[in-house]
Amino acid sequence: MTSKNIYNKNDEEMYEIDKKIISLIKKRMDIVNSFQQFHLIDEPYLDAVLNKNLEKLKLYSYEKDLTMMFVEDVFRKINEYQWEKRKNIVLKKEILSLSQLKIEHALESDLDEILLLQKICFEVDISLFNDFTIEPVKSTKEEIIDEFKNKTILKVVYKDKIIGSVRGHIEKNICQITKLIVHPDFENIGIGKKLIESIENEFNKCESYEMFTRKESYKNVKIYKSIGYVPYKEELFLEKYNMIYLRKSNIV
Repeated sequence: MTSKNIYNKNDEEMYEIDKKIISLIKKRMDIVNSFQQFHLIDEPYLDAVLNKNLEKLKLYSYEKDLTMMFVEDVFRKINEYQWEKRKNIVLKKEILSLSQLKIEHALESDLDEILLLQKICFEVDISLFNDFTIEPVKSTKEEIIDEFKNKTILKVVYKDKIIGSVRGHIEKNICQITKLIVHPDFENIGIGKKLIESIENEFNKCESYEMFTRKESYKNVKIYKSIGYVPYKEELFLEKYNMIYLRKSNIV
């Protein structure tokens, strides 16, 4: 069978290809989040699922007469999770203690770096939900400058690089905690919890603390619950996002 360059396909077939790519990437993210939700990272099972996806993709490519380069490129994207987890193992050995990390107030000169980090962190949501209109990804320099003037922004610094951040402000004696971000290479080592603890300390006279996230973000919900946050409402935001709101009372 003679392979054809995928860019010579007609629009309808390209549409089907794009749908397949999005479907596979979403499948990978669903698998990752499911394991993170239940803390059942089972390497043999995960490998089997990924390999099954590869076989399905190869079969699809033969039917559509696609190049193997295209197939392997998609599989590489599916398999990125394994490499990310490997990076985390290395980092956990390198960062023996969170005391090596500095959490401090962000400066106005930090805003470009924090905005870039924010967009990197929320790219996961783009892959998971196939949504390029997510507010944190669309945020502008002007918007983060306005937040800097009206909110407290903390940053985590490691080897002179900002690898995490969080924002907080008071509304009716309630601390609203927003845009908690940690660079993907530094996830799962406790930085997020440390940031929440730090922003809580900044507003230690308030009545309570509140956070929100997508209901489908199982990992976030589990982390927030583990440090005392309790879900108190769910609502549909912009007619398409299932949001869950969590609250924790402040014992003064």
